[in-house]
Amino acid sequence: MYTLSKQMDIQKKAISALNRLYNNQKSIAESAVDKNYINKKKYESIITEVYDESVFAQKSRIDRSYFEIFLSKVEESEDKMKLNQLVDVLFEDVRAIYEHSNVLPVIYANQRMKAARSEEELLNEAASVIKEFINRNLYSLSQAERDKLYKDRVIQEARDLVLMENIDVDSSVEIAQKNIILHEFIDKVMFPFMAKSKINELLMSEEYAEFF
Repeated sequence: MYTLSKQMDIQKKAISALNRLYNNQKSIAESAVDKNYINKKKYESIITEVYDESVFAQKSRIDRSYFEIFLSKVEESEDKMKLNQLVDVLFEDVRAIYEHSNVLPVIYANQRMKAARSEEELLNEAASVIKEFINRNLYSLSQAERDKLYKDRVIQEARDLVLMENIDVDSSVEIAQKNIILHEFIDKVMFPFMAKSKINELLMSEEYAEFF
């Protein structure tokens, strides 16, 4: 499974190939309609579930609420400003991936987040979603379950923290676990299962390989 950073790297290198792939798929679909190989309803589904700027704008507004929760813990204004700039860059890259993959943007915890009627409700719901994710993927797990899921990654990241940040072993393990959970959460927010599956399908397709 591709990580977020790897998806971005591959996607930036293959924008042209993905566009050609989509155009080829659309041409095939149109040809099939002309020959009555697929019915009208299925054809409409093929050509309409593509990138939509208004949907991404909605996704961006909702997804940023999670980062507001994270950044609310940052006290230094200069650090917060730098982190906000990084968040802006992240959203630009995510937008490029959706747009050039021609995949309809997907909102994580869609129904819950869309149900929020104000910015305050949205932030409260975002905080709740974050808490549930961390509890489900960390605090509710036994030590054996944590080791099975995260041990190899935690060991490497904890070692780096000890060597580079001079942090004691126990603290470095705890920080490493939380960092991994945070990265997984952001990955799921940016690319929920349906979107990530479609992007991976494109990246793994024979047509993509031929163009790339």
